[in-house]
Amino acid sequence: MLSTGAQAEAVSEINQLLQRYAHAVDILGGEAQAQCFTEDGYVEYPGAHIERAQMAGGRPTSGPRRRHFFTEPAITFTSHQAATGVGYCLILEFDPETKTQKPPYSVDYADEYRRAAEGWLLAKRVISFSFS
Repeated sequence: MLSTGAQAEAVSEINQLLQRYAHAVDILGGEAQAQCFTEDGYVEYPGAHIERAQMAGGRPTSGPRRRHFFTEPAITFTSHQAATGVGYCLILEFDPETKTQKPPYSVDYADEYRRAAEGWLLAKRVISFSFS
């Protein structure tokens, strides 16, 4: 298993990864979002399964604008190269067409992280609506 210092460094890297992911989903989309995942990585939403290659295809140019605010995940290291994490995310949405802010909502996430040559990446993210 990882030493205490190596775990602290990995936790910091994973938290930075989640901030890059949030920024990519909210602002950049496309390739920036895909770069947060391993080559075989994917995200599952209720009713949707999106592979890394699909993420790289682009981002919607219309529809609501969002901001994701992630909690730090509770991380469990399963090896030197892998970990799991669970946490929450508060999402704010703004509809530019109607100029209205929608009520905030919360999602739960369960992640699998893998250490790759470029650092820690998401291998799998499963998202569910909180309280449902």
